Amino acid sequence: MSLPQIAAIVTEYRHRAHADVIVGKFLRGFPCDDGLHPPRVRIASLYLDQVTPTDIGVATAVEFGVPLYPSIRSALTLGGEALAVDGVLLIGEHGDYPWDEADRHLYPRRHFLEQIAGVMVESKRAVPVFVDKHLSYNWP
Repeated sequence: MSLPQIAAIVTEYRHRAHADVIVGKFLRGFPCDDGLHPPRVRIASLYLDQVTPTDIGVATAVEFGVPLYPSIRSALTLGGEALAVDGVLLIGEHGDYPWDEADRHLYPRRHFLEQIAGVMVESKRAVPVFVDKHLSYNWP
C-alpha cells in the first residue's frame, strides 16, 4: 500500500526554522522515547516562496527526492491539472515580508491558504490542511 502524499507549502526553509522542524519530521521520522517513528505519509512536493542564502530546503528536497515546484498550484497538482495530494502542510513563518504600521509581520499565510482552497474548489475535492500558525493578527 502506498503512503498518502503531502504537499509542503513553505515561506522559507532554513536550519531550525519552522519548515525544518516540521517538514524534517515528515522526512526523517518523529523522535520518540524508543527512537524515530517513520512517517505514515510521504512528502510528495515542496513549494518554497523564498530561497535565501541560508536556505536548506533545496538541498533537503534533493536529499529526499522531493520535487520542488515553482507555484503552490503546481505543488498541489504535482504538475498536473487537478489536486493530486492527500494533504497539505502550510508553514508560513520566517522570510522577508513587509511589516504594517502596527509592527506586525505580514506573512502570506492567508494568501497561501486561499490558493490551496482554490485548487481544492476547482478540483472538487478537499484534503486536510495543517496550518502552522494563525492566519491573521485578529479575527475579522
